[in-house]
Amino acid sequence: MNRTGFIFMNAYQEKLTEELKFLIDYCDRHGLNYFVIGGTLLGAVRHKGFIPWDNDIDFGLPRPDYERFIEMFSKEDGRYRVETSYSDAPEFLYKFSKLYDTTTTVIEDTQKPCKRGIFIDIIPLDGIGNTWLSAKLHFLPIYVLNTFLTANVISERWDRPNWLNRVIRFVGYIPAKFVNTKKLLAKLDRMCKKRDFYSSKYGGVLNGGYGLRDIVETKLFTEKAEYDFEYLKVKSIKDYDAYLTHLYGDWRKPPEGDRKKSDHEFAFVDLNKSYLED
Repeated sequence: MNRTGFIFMNAYQEKLTEELKFLIDYCDRHGLNYFVIGGTLLGAVRHKGFIPWDNDIDFGLPRPDYERFIEMFSKEDGRYRVETSYSDAPEFLYKFSKLYDTTTTVIEDTQKPCKRGIFIDIIPLDGIGNTWLSAKLHFLPIYVLNTFLTANVISERWDRPNWLNRVIRFVGYIPAKFVNTKKLLAKLDRMCKKRDFYSSKYGGVLNGGYGLRDIVETKLFTEKAEYDFEYLKVKSIKDYDAYLTHLYGDWRKPPEGDRKKSDHEFAFVDLNKSYLED
């Protein structure tokens, strides 16, 4: 049976969809410009919901809207809480913000356990240049620092590129006293937001995982369309084909066997207990 008339979700995805509905309503209520991006847009277009094996949501906001969201939502005190890359928590070493469901508990399979809840990645969209050459030149130091910080958090995995597993091993040999990850996270964020998104010809997710493929012409973000995502309507880039082809290549064809290991692997999940409890 296909998705028409019936929604296939596991319990984790159901909770995540509840959170996405809340986030969309919040952004619409406050006039925040957002786009579902990456695998979430791919899922919306190809599956009308989650990619079957996926367990995350990629939610992008142009930098001005991203910072407005952080400023406003940081004052909220409800079921959902936001945490940013400037968090004082020593175990929170992520490069962008995450919106957590405080009624749940999740520990990602990373080098340093970070006990939080089910989450949505809240990702800034930044400008990087007005020519492709300047975009690549400006992006290079960001890419190097971004790769180092990624390798400082994620674990080696069989399905990761060999070069990335080697970088993870190399970074693991560097004594912690020589690496101030918090300062490097702040530096990366400053580098990413140096150029205005709306006035740049090229931009995108500068602290993502796809390198130059994350950089597109920002005009793609000027026209939006609605897409079905499970029982929700989500907004994103109207010319989804140009974006998804640039990011994934032949995105219409799922991986062989219609299965791929998810980007996020978890060491522990409890959908019925808050991570705030002892």
